[in-house]
Amino acid sequence: MVRGVLAFEPVVVTATRTAQTADQVLAPVTVISSDDIQNSQARDLGELLSLVPGIEFTEWGYGKNTSIFMRGTNSGHVLTLIDGVKLYSATVGTTAFQFLPLDQIDRIEIVRGPRSNLYGSEAVGGVIQIFTKDGSGKTSSHAQVGYGSYNTLTQVRGLLDSVTTPATV
Repeated sequence: MVRGVLAFEPVVVTATRTAQTADQVLAPVTVISSDDIQNSQARDLGELLSLVPGIEFTEWGYGKNTSIFMRGTNSGHVLTLIDGVKLYSATVGTTAFQFLPLDQIDRIEIVRGPRSNLYGSEAVGGVIQIFTKDGSGKTSSHAQVGYGSYNTLTQVRGLLDSVTTPATV
């Protein structure tokens, strides 16, 4: 590194199902890193996604499914993947994002526009890929309690991360 020159690590995205740097991808992509997630002060994934330009996010209440609208399509045309696995309700086609803790997310890649040739008919509006943390490191715990106005409870949640280490003899 040259003195006085700031260099950034290349951002690798998987918009084409192959790893590429962000400047090589022809699709409009937004990458939210774990640092961006921490700095956003969002309480849940829905609140975080509502900060992204071009995404309209609607929650119907705690424990209910949510709707994501991207590029003028309905919520059934925005595909959500967690570590490459489709995430949606089998009955209504949407997801309850409030049950996904932000501290377990490594990064989020949002690809706008039609991607049905790569991901299927559910990806007409775009794709939201959520990559979780790998679980390496020490065991940690997390608790969150929320309280709303007019004596309403917003959420109570707990999480214990466990890491399995191989035994040595």
